[in-house]
Amino acid sequence: MEHDISDGLTALADRLGSFRAGPRDVVDIHLATVNSRTQGAGPEKVRSYALEGRLLAMELMGHLVDFYRRALVLSGSLEEMEVLT
Repeated sequence: MEHDISDGLTALADRLGSFRAGPRDVVDIHLATVNSRTQGAGPEKVRSYALEGRLLAMELMGHLVDFYRRALVLSGSLEEMEVLT
C-alpha cells in the first residue's frame, strides 16, 4: 500500500497558508499530533513517531514557504501580502 503523503502535506500547507499560519503553527500541529498518537505507547514507538513527525513537519514547513512564495509572486510585493505584519 502506497500513500502520497507529499501531496497531502501540500494541500495542508495551502490550507494553513490561507489562514496565514506560520512555522510556530506547524510546530504546534506536530506536538499535538505526536502527543495524541503516543499516549500509552512504549518508548520505541514514541521515538519513532517523534522522528517521523519532525521530518513531516519540516516538509510541511517547506510547502508552507512555497505557498507564501507563490502568493508573493502573484501579488508582486510583500506589502500587499502583509506577511510581516
